Amino acid sequence: MKDKLNCPNCGAPITSSKCEYCGTVFHDFTNFNLYGKNIIRFNCNGKVIEAEVYSAMTEMIWETDGFPRMRMEFMVIDQKEI
Repeated sequence: MKDKLNCPNCGAPITSSKCEYCGTVFHDFTNFNLYGKNIIRFNCNGKVIEAEVYSAMTEMIWETDGFPRMRMEFMVIDQKEI
């Protein structure tokens, strides 16, 4: 893997969780279990929801640009508005 990555949308160096130039948001999945339980938070119509989910990666395709494209499915076990 490359030491430094560039934004797949504009090519700018990635220095934080959001591209400084085009605004693309990057998510850190280093602690995400691809096949098991996870706690995720997401924004739904202005409300922040915390959900316990069981995740399963259903497909991974390596593109020619070196970035994987993943398709995930989530089964919600429990959720609450926070």
